[in-house]
Amino acid sequence: MLDLRVKARMEELKKEKVLKEAERKKEAERRKSEAAAAREKWREEAERARAELEKSDILAGKVRLADLDSSSSEDSSDYDFGGSLKKKKKKQRRKSKEEG
Repeated sequence: MLDLRVKARMEELKKEKVLKEAERKKEAERRKSEAAAAREKWREEAERARAELEKSDILAGKVRLADLDSSSSEDSSDYDFGGSLKKKKKKQRRKSKEEG
């Protein structure tokens, strides 16, 4: 047996809560769409900048080494990225400590 004023206040709070939740969802959706638009704009600008850079490189006569490798008849999957240098250095360091 609740007082009518208490019931009215509870109903009012529920309505406010529903309205705030709807507003929060709408705001989240708006931010999500803005972020997607910003990502797309950035992607387009980056692509345009890359194309301009490539064009200026071609005009200047520059060629990437990776492009030269791929133009050869050999398989490009055997490219060494130099990742094994750390292991070699460790072994060399260990050997020099043992000798010294």
